[in-house]
Amino acid sequence: MRIGLPVPDNDIMKTELKKITATTNELAKLFGVVPKYVSELVTLRGMPKVKHNTFNLIECVKWRFADLENIHKKECEKLKADDPTKDVARKNAELKEFQLQEIRKNLLPADKVKSDMIIFLTTIKTGVNGLGAKVGPRLKNENDVKKIIRTIDAEVNNILNRISLGV
Repeated sequence: MRIGLPVPDNDIMKTELKKITATTNELAKLFGVVPKYVSELVTLRGMPKVKHNTFNLIECVKWRFADLENIHKKECEKLKADDPTKDVARKNAELKEFQLQEIRKNLLPADKVKSDMIIFLTTIKTGVNGLGAKVGPRLKNENDVKKIIRTIDAEVNNILNRISLGV
């Protein structure tokens, strides 16, 4: 003897579930969209309907799940496909690398720049430090300002010439 509520027949349950209908507004609320979008799902994407403003709830829910899965699948495929913007970015990076290689060809090695700078600075230091000793004796008793300026200018030009010659 069985106590409790009677267990319904599965076939009867399935038949009864298939009879449940919903309106456009009810489906919109269930799907989390506006009613106009439900109408677009019918006209543009083929969601089934019984008649105007009447939908079989079970069929529409199954259809919506399949539709969302299809949308998700397409988005995943789009992400997997080569994105043209990524290709452009890759080409731009390759171009920049090529340009850098061309620039590197024209650069002097760091050791050469270092040795040239040492020669340059040593020449300046030696020339400037020796300037007083070179022009001092010649200008010791000189009172002519123009001659003093010419003598110092000549010695500074001599220093600059040695720098330009790399001596």
